[in-house]
Amino acid sequence: MKKFTFIFIFSLVLIFSSNAQTVDWSLYLSRDYPTGIAFDENDSLWFIVQGSGFFEKSGSSVTDHTSGIVSSNVVGISRDGSDFWISAYGGVSKYDGTGYTNFPSGNSGDELSDNGITDIAAKNGDVLAAGETTGAYFYDGNNWTTYTTSDGIKGAFFTRVCFDNNGKGYLLGVDIYNEDKGYVNVFDGTSWTSYDSTSNMIVVSPSAIYCDSDNNIWVGGDNALSKFDGNSWTTVATMPEDDYQEIYSITEDSYGNIWFADKNSGVYYYDGNTVFDAGAPDTFGSGKAEGIASDSNGNVYVCLNSGIYKAEAENVSVGENTDKFNIYPNPAGNSLNISLNNNGMQTKVELTTISGKTVMSQYYTGNNIKINTESFDNGIYLLKINDGMVRKVVISKN
Repeated sequence: MKKFTFIFIFSLVLIFSSNAQTVDWSLYLSRDYPTGIAFDENDSLWFIVQGSGFFEKSGSSVTDHTSGIVSSNVVGISRDGSDFWISAYGGVSKYDGTGYTNFPSGNSGDELSDNGITDIAAKNGDVLAAGETTGAYFYDGNNWTTYTTSDGIKGAFFTRVCFDNNGKGYLLGVDIYNEDKGYVNVFDGTSWTSYDSTSNMIVVSPSAIYCDSDNNIWVGGDNALSKFDGNSWTTVATMPEDDYQEIYSITEDSYGNIWFADKNSGVYYYDGNTVFDAGAPDTFGSGKAEGIASDSNGNVYVCLNSGIYKAEAENVSVGENTDKFNIYPNPAGNSLNISLNNNGMQTKVELTTISGKTVMSQYYTGNNIKINTESFDNGIYLLKINDGMVRKVVISKN
């Protein structure tokens, strides 16, 4: 098990838990060198394999959708509604379920001048792509715009991108000529702002970025995992200098835990207070985990050299929760079930919005509770049990 030093938001040292909670691992799909994954609205898994192309796994079948793609040398994937956007060495492709719209790169006359489009993010029709040595490309649904260091972007190489929940774009930059100094470049639709070590963004050679459901931005790299809340940076985990464990991918499960995976096939999750080792077995495989994603049930999937691995984590806690209780389904439709061990005593159940508005507060008796959620709006809620245990719940009604 790998060792870390963890720092709390008030610069207190967090305790690293060597006792990971219930996480059952299995090989979900045997495939050499998958590098990115995304789920559609039906929880079918779509994945890319660098050098091979673009595939869909639905149930036990795998479908090859590579024919027509701009290049099989794919490196990034992002879903926007029913469309999938794919970046590659050779350009960008949009797959709409039936065919491709291609944007070649690297040749004279191409809108995308950089041959290496190292990552891509798509949200509400906007697209942000990373040009390996150029900077960023922004697509508004009609035209591509190129942004370089002359536009305020910092870095010499550019690795990953994402959008936050408000539509701001984020681009990771690395200055290989200055001890791999890291930059987080932020695009508000008009101009760029950059964060680095002078802003307490201490990540060196940043290689992973993710926006969670609370609109926090998470960045990982050679030396740390950091969180940006829109105002300030917090270091959540620091990596030991004598053990190269670069963070390559980050995601959030439906319970609100932040998962991250490193170059040496280690996987961890952060529940708001403590970072746990997810206990990946020795048979997990090897290689850097370049892709990670969570399905609607909170299961987490990780790409490694030998395939895609699945972590079933029903009892992973949020915040200070150490007591086990189950909620299902999550996301919920018109009802939500809670199963807990309280010896039949009275239980207070409270449901609040992310902003803190209480939409339900009620006492129940028994170990099995069913809540009618028909009158609640779709969205993310906090479920609180007896003013203590907390879980994130997603309500999503068709």
